[in-house]
Amino acid sequence: MSQRKPLQVAIVAAGHGGHLAPFTNPHWECWGFNTMWNMYPTIGPKSREGRTRFARWFELHDRGYLTEEWRGDRDNSHALWMRTWRDGPLYVQDPAQWPELAVLKTLRRFPKERVEKLSPHGWYHCCSIDWLIAFAILEGAKVIALYGVEQQHTAEPISSRACVEYWLGFAEAKG
Repeated sequence: MSQRKPLQVAIVAAGHGGHLAPFTNPHWECWGFNTMWNMYPTIGPKSREGRTRFARWFELHDRGYLTEEWRGDRDNSHALWMRTWRDGPLYVQDPAQWPELAVLKTLRRFPKERVEKLSPHGWYHCCSIDWLIAFAILEGAKVIALYGVEQQHTAEPISSRACVEYWLGFAEAKG
């Protein structure tokens, strides 16, 4: 009986250092999110020479928010790209908001309520990155690393950095 290796998660964003993520290391799961796929055009299912490998993908924004936010995305390229995702689980808040993704066997509802129960005071999240850190804790990750994550000089709310720091401290306290 083979024993599962401890989960090591690399949360990969599109900032400086993102390209240094352990894409080809089979001992790591690289997690991508949002429209970052356009920053890593060589995304592929398996670890191959010259290809990046993401084990899971996340779109945690409400579809209504994205529709308002992406008024210029008239070609719906994000949803079209997500429809091509076959590499592992694709998490969204509410699969019903993404009817064009219903054909995907990998589509999953993000377990928001379970993640929120990790913290004794409930909800303390402001950006996708802190949700992913909390989810990695929930999944039992023994190592969580951030690549390409920038929390200053970005479009993220100022409180996002505090949330990321909180969840990293929470992860450290959990061991």
